[in-house]
Amino acid sequence: MTASPERGVLLARPVVAAKERVDEGGLSYERESLPVYEVVSAGPGAGRWKAGDRIVCDSTGTELALEGQKLYLFKAENVAGRIVG
Repeated sequence: MTASPERGVLLARPVVAAKERVDEGGLSYERESLPVYEVVSAGPGAGRWKAGDRIVCDSTGTELALEGQKLYLFKAENVAGRIVG
């Protein structure tokens, strides 16, 4: 099964998770980080966003589990910025 975004929606995969497990000095804890996503595809009306863009969003998105891969749908208006460099 594949997903094809429509009406200004982006399909993205997480590149940097919102939380990561860290083991330091005998302690184990979760560290929060800024979630970063890579655009897989952009629906019509998604503006300037295109596949391969690395983005951060101001929403949690809609999670999809397709063929063992976790993907997210975001409205283009919820993209807060692009990661450059």
